[in-house]
Amino acid sequence: MSRIVFDVGAWDGMSSKQYADEVPGTKIYAFEPVPKLVQEILINLKGYDYVVVPKAVSDYDGKSFFNIRNEGDWGQGSLLNFNDDVDKIWPGSNLKFSEKLEVGVIKLSTFIEQNSIGVIDFLHIDAQGNDLKVLKGLENKINIVQSGVVEAAREGKTYYTNQNLKEETVKFLEDNNFKIEKIDNNDGMGNEVNIFFKKMS
Repeated sequence: MSRIVFDVGAWDGMSSKQYADEVPGTKIYAFEPVPKLVQEILINLKGYDYVVVPKAVSDYDGKSFFNIRNEGDWGQGSLLNFNDDVDKIWPGSNLKFSEKLEVGVIKLSTFIEQNSIGVIDFLHIDAQGNDLKVLKGLENKINIVQSGVVEAAREGKTYYTNQNLKEETVKFLEDNNFKIEKIDNNDGMGNEVNIFFKKMS
């Protein structure tokens, strides 16, 4: 049986490619709402076993506006808005969104049910501040997740309005029968962290 990886906020597909290369036979489900990046995923994952889902992921099904900072590498896009004081959190960054796209939004529980998925071996979430809502959108399907990594902000270091914090994200995972394996800084300033988790046996 192949390994199943969900890559939420897949960007250009290079993280998906990394996960696929780690274990032969990995099937990737890459969630990415930005059309330009979807095209890059199609190029970068050519020859791999993958499905691209061109939608944003949250705790509801429907539509929303997706904010894009389309400068340089198109590296930032979110359902959330930047905080007014984001320049104080990341000095000199000039973080401003320059475009809004209307995109489809889906809960992972809905996608899992529609596609009869029985297990998620690894769940990678990089939803730019919306990560906890992605987890909550699993609903009762959270029990099929075996392991993963999710981003969160430190208290007082949020880039986005209503961004998920480290403490609340850890609590949610622990309340849903996951063990926190490690927490690493996600940026040079220590504003955000990667939380690695694994299902308790």
